[in-house]
Amino acid sequence: RVRGNLEIAPETGWLAIPSGEQTDSIHFEQTSIQLVIDGDSIVAGWTMAIAPAAAAPRATLEAGFSLKGLPGNSANTAFDPEDILMQQPWSAFLRLANVRSEHFRGRGPDVRLEDPVSLQIDLDSRGDLGLTGLVDLSVPAGALEFPVGDDTTTLHWEASHALITVDSSGMHGTFASALALDDSTPVGRIKADAHLPGFKTISAVRQHQEIDLSVEGRLELAVLDAITRTFAGTRGHVDIDVNVTGSTEDARLLGTIAVEGRTDVTALGIALEDIVATAEGRAGGIEYSGGARSGSGRITISGQASRIPSEESPTTLHVEGTDFAIMATPQVQVDISPNLDVRSTGTHLDITGDVFIPRATIEVLEIPESAVHVSDDVVFVGPDVQVDTGGTAVSARVQVRLGGEVRFRGFGFSSFLDGSLEVIERPGIPTQGRGELTFREGRYRGFGQNLTVEPGRLMFGGPIDNPDVDVTAFRIADDRTRAGFRISGTLQDLVMETFSEPERTQDETMSYILFGRPLNQGSESDQMRASDAAAVVGGSMLAMQAATRVGLDDAYIEPGTTRNDAAFFAGKYLSPRLYVAYGTGIYESINTLRVRYILSRHWTLQAETGTRETADIVYQIERGD
Repeated sequence: RVRGNLEIAPETGWLAIPSGEQTDSIHFEQTSIQLVIDGDSIVAGWTMAIAPAAAAPRATLEAGFSLKGLPGNSANTAFDPEDILMQQPWSAFLRLANVRSEHFRGRGPDVRLEDPVSLQIDLDSRGDLGLTGLVDLSVPAGALEFPVGDDTTTLHWEASHALITVDSSGMHGTFASALALDDSTPVGRIKADAHLPGFKTISAVRQHQEIDLSVEGRLELAVLDAITRTFAGTRGHVDIDVNVTGSTEDARLLGTIAVEGRTDVTALGIALEDIVATAEGRAGGIEYSGGARSGSGRITISGQASRIPSEESPTTLHVEGTDFAIMATPQVQVDISPNLDVRSTGTHLDITGDVFIPRATIEVLEIPESAVHVSDDVVFVGPDVQVDTGGTAVSARVQVRLGGEVRFRGFGFSSFLDGSLEVIERPGIPTQGRGELTFREGRYRGFGQNLTVEPGRLMFGGPIDNPDVDVTAFRIADDRTRAGFRISGTLQDLVMETFSEPERTQDETMSYILFGRPLNQGSESDQMRASDAAAVVGGSMLAMQAATRVGLDDAYIEPGTTRNDAAFFAGKYLSPRLYVAYGTGIYESINTLRVRYILSRHWTLQAETGTRETADIVYQIERGD
């Protein structure tokens, strides 16, 4: 037998809690921890006052535990705390009171409470003779404030109450609440009721319980406009009416969750109309179906979710649609006609099918954010960087086919694209591509000329980000000489060379490209320009290949207005809109710093310092062929 008394009573103190890159502190005082052991009895108590700062309101915490009937200490008696709690009589309580708005401040969105939060827990176990108890959580009316863009949105809720009781008829639980926006517009309500009739003793926690749970409510979709800038003009609602029956080991979801409405997806520039979705719980799992209209087309989904996905009973999803607009911004307009199947076994996700793109227009007027290189101070450790898939292996084999109205325009190049590409994803290896994309009616504006691109092909037979390239850009002179550039190699290691048919010298070839006539028919300045251009083409290609190896976005030789102005430039995008380049003269000792900032799709601000200092506002118009 053990008898003793332990008491710890620090007057005041601070508890440091790591939170991201900072450490939060909680002030506590009036703390008392007591433990009394007397033979076969244990009595423990704990009281504390908690505050986020010394001058803030105090929340109070009280807890207690008592147990009588510890087994004697003998060779035939094993001391198992879990068995003691299951078989011996004991009681416990917890009281949390006066929790106010100040206790949540600085730990996420601002919380406003009209009154304090309170929590009461009382449990009394008499072993196999029964368990009685009460869990009572009261949350007063309040509001949640969080930033949305440059504004602040407030979501209000009514006083909410969760009550759980345990007695001779088992465990019962209820919860109810309602939501509203700043203008008091109701946007949601929910009510839940649960009953576990077999939960009558503390030993029942070891057993599978019969369960009867019902949830009913409605959420207005207009709340999406208030809490995010991703959506606008949202209307409709989500209706919930479900029951969970069976047991905690074999629960069955019955009932429906239905969605109806419409919304504008602002970032994509599309309007989703006639949104309808239904999830219906059945004995074997959940069956769902739905669809929406966007642009001139519609997409539908259907499938079944298993309670426990496995190889024998997978979760499936089928997506099918025609001419469905997935993006409609000024720069990108894309319609798709998908026919995809998704299968999940819980540990593996498999996607198969095809996606037909009947029409698309892609206009690239500035470098996208994804093209900006990682800062040089970011270091990856180890030869291989593994991506954490969260335990789910993903495989995919999707055929992407292009229709006759897919067009790309940007950086002086424009063309229709044809062909098909099989995208293959396997766990542990880079995404692969199989197929060929071709350019049709391709045009490239370079060296002040419009060049025809034919043929132009991207051939995929490995990693999807590094296809083989076969591009010819040329012009035909009045004497029928065909002169231009051939680009070959891979996308990450391009090789460019000039050509002419009939074959000419490089200077002659550049004369045909620049002026459409032989070198001897041009003026002395034309001959000088052709010679310099030939050097620029070769130098720029070598510079660009070197640039990609040292982390620059581009490097090139700029010929200038005179021969002596020729300079080598190396540049990098510091952000999707900010570009900085440094140039040094080839023939003259001239250093130039150039800064360019993209204001919009048409306007660019450029400043340059070197032999002279300039600041320009550039207005750019992208014209067709």
